[in-house]
Amino acid sequence: MGEGRPLFTMPLGISIFHKAGYPYDPALLYDQGRLFLYFGYGHCYVAELSTTDMRTLITSRETGRYVSPDLVPPVAPWKMVNGPSIRRIDDQYYLTYYGKRQGNNALCYATAAQPWGPFTFRGVLVFLGNGGVFGHRHGTAYQGNTHGGLFVAAGRFYQSYHRQTGDRFPNRQACLVELKRAPDGYFKTAEFTSQVQAAGGLPWDHTYGAKIACVLVDNQGRCRKGRAPFFWLKDGRQVATNLRNGSQIGVKYLDFTGAGRRQRLHIKLQNSRPSKILVRIDHGSRVVGTVETVSGHDWFTGVTTIPAGRHAVYFEFQGVKGAQLVAFRFGRGDAN
Repeated sequence: MGEGRPLFTMPLGISIFHKAGYPYDPALLYDQGRLFLYFGYGHCYVAELSTTDMRTLITSRETGRYVSPDLVPPVAPWKMVNGPSIRRIDDQYYLTYYGKRQGNNALCYATAAQPWGPFTFRGVLVFLGNGGVFGHRHGTAYQGNTHGGLFVAAGRFYQSYHRQTGDRFPNRQACLVELKRAPDGYFKTAEFTSQVQAAGGLPWDHTYGAKIACVLVDNQGRCRKGRAPFFWLKDGRQVATNLRNGSQIGVKYLDFTGAGRRQRLHIKLQNSRPSKILVRIDHGSRVVGTVETVSGHDWFTGVTTIPAGRHAVYFEFQGVKGAQLVAFRFGRGDAN
């Protein structure tokens, strides 16, 4: 790239993001005997590599260039940031990447008939916190960069990605979501949830760690740094901390088929004072149970009346101070 000299260097502590062509977060595609390298920060480019040594750039016979023009259309509604990932599916090339728009963060994608483009913007695969979609005006989880890859397993499409977990920018959690493909070959936007599968819900009668929560909001329903709950590693597990009066932790979705009319909810909480946890479902307006807690680190139990079927479940914390949610589980209403 640098006419015999290194064009890009990355000494620690030295900012290099002003380099428009900085070869950031690279991805490789080996296709029909040819090897392509995708990279970029704020832009996305492709270069062809020699298959002999996998490091020498060769001139593209299609474009006559070593490095392509910007692959992501500048008119796309989401600005490409970085993290390109490339796949060939049914003779189409799917380029996924981290994009930003108006404070929201998402994995976007574009398609092309050839590895070198031109690529057409096709939409968003998954939004962090569902900001601006699925009935959410504001994101219900922390915003920040996200990277991942598209793959097929047992005939189903999945997108891996990571989300931000709150307290510090480098704190991230790996996630996976199933994608639904439309008859035209393009993907529908997946909902940001606690589960992988696109339909149904998680079994209601399992023990779940706080780390599966997909809703972490303050008493105003916003996920704002410093005010909303976030995940923290404690004793080898992720707990939800920074719980304040009115904070909500939400899980989407649990399937209560076969749960009966009443359930016992067991919540493992570390708390410094007596408090109350309200249990809400679906859009959050309906209270279906409460759990009373005291000071200490223990399991606390209450009764809920959640109807059969698939529901979003929210835990709203009242009167807490220095509390951390560790885990929860539902059991049958007549169980101890």
